[in-house]
Amino acid sequence: MKNKIKNTMKNKKYNWCIIIVSFTFMLSCSNKNDTKNSYDFTEEMKIYHSKEILLSGEFLRPQAICVYDSVILINDRNQGFFFHAYNLNTGNKYADFGSLGTGPNDLNWPTEMFVDKNKSELVVFDQNLSRIYYYKIEDK
Repeated sequence: MKNKIKNTMKNKKYNWCIIIVSFTFMLSCSNKNDTKNSYDFTEEMKIYHSKEILLSGEFLRPQAICVYDSVILINDRNQGFFFHAYNLNTGNKYADFGSLGTGPNDLNWPTEMFVDKNKSELVVFDQNLSRIYYYKIEDK
């Protein structure tokens, strides 16, 4: 009788071990293809190289780029200025602006920029100075 009880206890432990291992295995096996990428598109998209513009200038490390009508604005601290405006059609430079400093109109580290098309303004955030700057854009 004692052997029968020992065997029954062993079988119960063995059965529980099998159940736990099986359950753990089933949980760890998941179909990784079930996850959806947030960039899934409903229709196929194709991107083609359509145009190349040679800009008349040298760049050290461009940080950001914005386009407004036929003006392209590039954030790159080069030759004492952070911003460089070019004609998008010809590649010719319009202007350099946004000098380095801590004065009222100077910049220290502009990190974000965007174009407010309703107001024709370039909006720039300077992280180190905690300031927002507005520059009026006038296409020549």
